[in-house]
Amino acid sequence: MSEQYGYLAGPSDAMKQEIGQVVINHALCDQGLYGLFAAISGLKESQSVVITRSLKLKAGALLDLLIAFRRSNESLIYPALLSRIDSCVADYRKLSSARNVVAHWHWGLSPEGEESATATNFLSMNHGNATGTQLFTIQALKSISLGLLHVNTLMMTIATLSAPDVPSFVKDKALESFDDTHARVREALLCVPDLPDEELT
Repeated sequence: MSEQYGYLAGPSDAMKQEIGQVVINHALCDQGLYGLFAAISGLKESQSVVITRSLKLKAGALLDLLIAFRRSNESLIYPALLSRIDSCVADYRKLSSARNVVAHWHWGLSPEGEESATATNFLSMNHGNATGTQLFTIQALKSISLGLLHVNTLMMTIATLSAPDVPSFVKDKALESFDDTHARVREALLCVPDLPDEELT
């Protein structure tokens, strides 16, 4: 970056790439969120689209509406899916908050040779908030990215399994398989160190 443009700005290139991945993966969650809302509300997909578009519902408001339908329709939802919906909601809120920091705070330079950098919320600091700076490592960013992928995939899986014609044993087996696959993917993506480009060719 510095050789091409003649100046340094923000964290390392590898961290910039992962910051972009966090933003991309968060946007992917919209599809899962809308699918889950349609499944939990009991509305036809076309009706859920009319509601969300007419009311111009953003992700936060849609999530609140989804939670309201989850509570009112609790007796109609397969029990094993209820806990998954709750974990999805909790994880999505947490990861969305992390995404907002990553996407909207001001990034400092990475120390030479390190894949870490601080993000600062100057507005927060101007109001006397001492927590206006947060340190991120590239592993932390990858964990957020992977968490968002997991939440999106789980939301879409729940939406599919919520169909009344899916047998209970299929739902249980699908959830078990999902958990196993997620554990393997997470271990593979977070535990294997990145290789230099010359080792990949």
